[in-house]
Amino acid sequence: MTTKFASATFNIKHAAYAFSQSLAAYLFIVAFASLIVNNVINESASLSLIHFGGFLAIFLSYKNFRWGGHSALNSYGGLLLTIGMLFSAHAAIDTLAFGLRYEEISKYRYLPFPDNPFFLYLKGEFIAVFGLLLVAFAWRLKIGKNLRVSAISTSKLLISPKLLYLLYTLSLAIGFLDDPNSSIFGPLQQFSQLVYITGITAIYFLSLSRLSGIFQVLTAIVLGLPLSLAALNSGMKGEIILPMLPFIYFFWTCFRNYIVRIFFIVALVYLLVSSQLYVHSFRSQSWFGHDQLKISPVDSLILFIGQLNSPVTLDAFDSISSRLNMTAYQSITVLIADNYGQQPIKIFGDIPASFIPRIFWPNKPILRPGADQTARILNYSGPSSDMTSSTASQFSAEFYLGGGWIGFIFGSISYGWLLANVNILISRFCLGFPCQLFCLATLLSALRFEELHVSYAFTDLILLLLYAFFLRYFIELFHIRYPKR
Repeated sequence: MTTKFASATFNIKHAAYAFSQSLAAYLFIVAFASLIVNNVINESASLSLIHFGGFLAIFLSYKNFRWGGHSALNSYGGLLLTIGMLFSAHAAIDTLAFGLRYEEISKYRYLPFPDNPFFLYLKGEFIAVFGLLLVAFAWRLKIGKNLRVSAISTSKLLISPKLLYLLYTLSLAIGFLDDPNSSIFGPLQQFSQLVYITGITAIYFLSLSRLSGIFQVLTAIVLGLPLSLAALNSGMKGEIILPMLPFIYFFWTCFRNYIVRIFFIVALVYLLVSSQLYVHSFRSQSWFGHDQLKISPVDSLILFIGQLNSPVTLDAFDSISSRLNMTAYQSITVLIADNYGQQPIKIFGDIPASFIPRIFWPNKPILRPGADQTARILNYSGPSSDMTSSTASQFSAEFYLGGGWIGFIFGSISYGWLLANVNILISRFCLGFPCQLFCLATLLSALRFEELHVSYAFTDLILLLLYAFFLRYFIELFHIRYPKR
């Protein structure tokens, strides 16, 4: 059928219709919830209704994006909107169960919190939902008919398995060698994360090359576990879990029995909670100790397992739920911008500097936007390197902190537009594994969209572009089979 992908066309007319429909539905629910708050329902229920409005707005956009027969979840925009819906649904449930969680942020005495935080929360949530939609629409409009090149492949690549094993081994070695408390890679530290993502991509395609679903699942878990173990030393929950994503994908596609999938979801939730507990345990041992205790990943894991107990696990469920609901913390960013002014130099000024690799600028200042946010919250005027914790600003809210409404709108659109352009450029000149690595990397960034920082988000796109060209020439240099257009 020649018109199979005809409906993948998405022009300004389609975008205007879809965006206006989503925004109208969202604004209607926001207005309705604002009118009935404290008159008909309490603040928690009203805010939960606003979260539902965000879910509805994102869902309508998802339905109107004209996927044209493509799998939406295989591409950045589709996964971003899906994750947005999940976060909105979770925030609605969390707000109903635990309220506004005002006590978690009102402890920061420096910040002039209003007596009634409802409308502050509403503004923060509006910026978060509106910003996600702007990024998704800018991406979709620019990608247009090129949905195929923006999606992770579900077919075996024409690439040597030897190369995939080589890249996986290199990623594993760097994972074990990398230490957040030292700069073992010196000026090449910025590229270690790219090699880590390369390893995850290699796991996916090595698993995909297996003939049966069972062997795909086994290959993914056998290769994923060592990479997760290597990431234990990072103290970062995301890096520990990400290598297991190929296993989760292949398990889900292999086992379609609902009972099996329910038990699998329960196991994943427990894994997420356990990883949260491990991260807190590891950081208390290695990050915050007075003597900067050095402890191996295996020893740290053994020590953590010995500390597990049911009450702590139940507390971790609350901690995970609070962490996933960004409403309070994105509102903090908005509060800082509204009361102490925008900070364009601090938010956007790091972007040009971050493009320069440390190999060319060895003494480049360390960029720590999460630590900078912690310093803002605590009103700390010293160097952000003194901060022992990192606080997410929420991606869209950070644009607002950098330039108000203009900076927020322009920044969100620019990011979605740039991401699509880099994707199209890589697909033209780096077809095959490098392009697939970029697609997978952007899918991973969609999973963590809420916690992205502006400077890192733009930098990562340029570094991925350079890395894709490097991989292309690496493949050609060793005469490894490479697919032709």
